[in-house]
Parts: sequence; C-alpha cells; structure tokens
Amino acid sequence: YSMDADEKVIAKAEHLRCLLLDWMIRLDNGQYFSDPANNYGEGQGDINEVRNRQKWRQIGLWSSGSMNDPLEFGHVSWTGSRFVRHEWLYLGTRLEESYVITSASIIGKDSVFFSVDEASLVNRRFGRHACESIRVTFQANIWAEAPSLDASLILEILKDGETSARSFRVPLILTDVNFTTRRTTAIRSVDALGGQHSSAAGRSVASNAASMFGVVMLLQALVGIL
Repeated sequence: YSMDADEKVIAKAEHLRCLLLDWMIRLDNGQYFSDPANNYGEGQGDINEVRNRQKWRQIGLWSSGSMNDPLEFGHVSWTGSRFVRHEWLYLGTRLEESYVITSASIIGKDSVFFSVDEASLVNRRFGRHACESIRVTFQANIWAEAPSLDASLILEILKDGETSARSFRVPLILTDVNFTTRRTTAIRSVDALGGQHSSAAGRSVASNAASMFGVVMLLQALVGIL
C-alpha cells in the first residue's frame, strides 16, 4: 500500500527517518554507522542506507508540522535564570529538486516567548534526501501559567526555478503549562532530537539506544503499514 499512502502519513515516516539519522550520526564514533566494514563490507553503511532507501512513495517538499499538526513543546527546564525548552521542525524532499528558506519568523500575541535563529535560516538551501532541522526555542523568566498560547512559526520556502515562495504556518503549543512548580537549580542541556536531559552525567550509548528503540519500532511499523 506504500504507493497509495496519504502524504501526511508519508511525512511522518520521513520525520521518523530523520530522527533516526540524527541519532546515528551523533553516535557515529569510529564510523560504526557509516563504514560498510561494520556490515561485513556490504552496502554503503547504515547511515547512507537509511538515507537512501524507502518502501513508501517518494514525495516532494514535506514538513513535520503544519496548521493541523502543531509543534508541541514538552517538559520545560529551569537553567538557573530562566525557563527553556527547544523543539525541532523538520523539512525535506525525496525528489530531485532544491529549495531555499527565504523567511523565518514567529507571529502571534505570545510570540515574545518563542524564537528562531532567522539569520542562520534565511538563504539556507536543501535538496533531495535532506533532513533540514529548524530549532524553535521557548523561554521565559516569569510565567503566569497560561492555559494556551497564541504563537506560530512562519516559513517562506522557494523552490528553484519558481518565483513564488510557499508559506508554512505551524502553531506552537506548550503542553507543560505548570512548569514553574518544578523549579530547581539543576542546569539542563538539550538533546539534539528535541528532548532535554541532565548535563551532569549525560547519556550512555546504551541508554541512547534504548531511547531510540521506540523510534526504530515506529519506523518499522510505518513501513509495514505503508
């Protein structure tokens, strides 16, 4: 059924593939995931195999978020001076085409709590097999525990050869609204996949593998469904 799958489902599969690739690249010490020698010389290395292979239909520009699929901010951490949480939006394409990000901004009456590094995003290019990640940051010094926020990420993306950019609007949702009750003096760092973890000890390779096991299983399930 992979050729008939809905593009929203395919975008989710692409998103999970990007999360898996991020994890493999981050833990590729000694080229364990990139050197074919670790697979008895077969293939192009796990990273390239995951990047290039797929059983589902190839689509053009996809995004891990949309108006109907907001970017959710989970557990907020206290750094000692402010509350912080980072989340990542992913973009990509599986076709032979190129795109450039022409604009990135946050809008809404609560946009003051969110930020993106517009300077590093504007004019950023990406093409086939890309897993382009955009970090969005929530931070606050004081918080009134508002039940909801009015804020959205706006991206303008131009395809090579075209003159009109496509606009993406992704609502930003804070699910951890009562985080002030958990304030501690522990400084936390941010995992590259979007989750936060204590910087005191970090995570071992084993615990990283365990935490990523769910992503692998979801990706395999999607491949089976598709």
